Amino acid sequence: MWGAHGRQYYGHLWLIGMQQLRALALLAGFAEMQVQRTEISRTSLLLLPLVYPILVLITIRATLRALGKTSDTMARREIVEQCKLNINPRNLINKFLVVVLKKAN
Repeated sequence: MWGAHGRQYYGHLWLIGMQQLRALALLAGFAEMQVQRTEISRTSLLLLPLVYPILVLITIRATLRALGKTSDTMARREIVEQCKLNINPRNLINKFLVVVLKKAN
């Protein structure tokens, strides 16, 4: 935290993740969120072979548990979309999060 002219700036305090952005976009009436490819993070690319299999297993396990708790078609579709977003390698190696939101009709 630093300040200039009596105002404080909190830096990265207000950054949100992909899931939070998606939830806020859905609440605001957007129908679709597309993540755009940006510069590739070299560190993420190096860690991907080590961490990705564990991430996929944990995410699929959580998805199957969530699907078992609901029979609502809309909720099930939403859970699957969240799973796809979480395990998409393209989303995991992007250095920056750039999204295109499409408004619902």
